[in-house]
Amino acid sequence: MARRFEIVALVTLLVLGFSASTVFAATSTKLNNSTNLSLAGSWDILPGTADVAQWTSTVTTTNSPALGADLSWLGLKIVNPGGLVTLAAGNTLTLGASGIDLSNATQNLTINSGLTLQGKQSWQAAANRTLNILGNLTRVGATVDFTNFNATATLGTLANDPSGILGSWATTGATTSLNYVKSTGGAISAFT
Repeated sequence: MARRFEIVALVTLLVLGFSASTVFAATSTKLNNSTNLSLAGSWDILPGTADVAQWTSTVTTTNSPALGADLSWLGLKIVNPGGLVTLAAGNTLTLGASGIDLSNATQNLTINSGLTLQGKQSWQAAANRTLNILGNLTRVGATVDFTNFNATATLGTLANDPSGILGSWATTGATTSLNYVKSTGGAISAFT
């Protein structure tokens, strides 16, 4: 009986320890206002470093909020807001592994604030969308997979070489079909 109690107690401690240390990413939805993105009143749930910040149909018009402070999110996703989404100049947004997702976007995205990329990211975008990063863009050990990125993009201060290659950090494809990415006139494509 004592042995059975020890096993049950051990399993209980393991389960409690696992659930206490496990954090799952949440999706925070932007509310229909231009309140600074650093404030709780701008969101249904204020996003943090483990969350994806998302614009949906809850935003009914063009939306141009300021960050209001340096912010760090897991990712940024545009779905179907009622107008263009523009992050105003000032402060810096840091994005983690979820990167930028415009795969189901019905509107374009412009980022005038600073943008820092961290970690291994995969950017996605539907055709006929535009992503403009006009603020200072930096990478902290980040790589970006552009395999499912079909939008036109302006990537701010990132320089490319004369052939258009962005650098070994920007790729498309996988294994034997892996290629560096080039940017020519805003079009992101494989350099072959």
